[in-house]
Amino acid sequence: MRFDMVVGGGPVGDFAVKNLTLRRGGSLGLRAAESLEADNIEAPARTQGTPRGLDWTRFLAETERAYTDGMRAFLKKELGVEAAIIDTQASYGGIVGTYRESFNDFVDMHAYWQHPNFQAGRGRRELEHPQHPDGRRQERRQSGPPGMYRVADKAFTVSEYDHPAPSHYAAEMFP
Repeated sequence: MRFDMVVGGGPVGDFAVKNLTLRRGGSLGLRAAESLEADNIEAPARTQGTPRGLDWTRFLAETERAYTDGMRAFLKKELGVEAAIIDTQASYGGIVGTYRESFNDFVDMHAYWQHPNFQAGRGRRELEHPQHPDGRRQERRQSGPPGMYRVADKAFTVSEYDHPAPSHYAAEMFP
C-alpha cells in the first residue's frame, strides 16, 4: 500500500495532520446508463488512482499505439517506405508516449536549454526567456533529461536540440 498527500505547491517540509481517519473507499466504473453501445461514456477528469481512470489511460495508450502501428504498416507495406519510422517524440503523452514509441523503429526526443515560454498576460502574449547558467539546467527542466525516455534495445536519437538566443551565458552553448 502507498499513501501520498500532496499539500499545495509550496516548499518541501514537515507538516502535521490532526485527527486523520482512513476509511475503505469505493471504485468508480461505468456510471448508471453509461455503455459502449450507447457511446456515452464520459472521460474521467483524473486519469490515475481509480479503475475508471486506469481503464481510460489504457484505452488512450492502445488507441495511440494502434494508430501508429497502422500508419507504419501503411507506409512500409503499402507504399514501400524503407526508412526508419517513428510517430513523434517519446515524451508527448508521458509514459503513454514512451509506450507508443517503443513499438517503432527507434525512439526520438527533443531537448532545449531554457526554451522560451509565451505567457498570456493583460490581453497580450509575452515572451518569457529566463537567463540561467547551463549548470542549473537540471533543476529547471520540466520533463527531465531526454535520456530518461530511452527504451531497451531501441536506437535513441535527439532530433531537436537548441540553446535559444539571446543568452547571457552564450559561452556555455555548443558552437
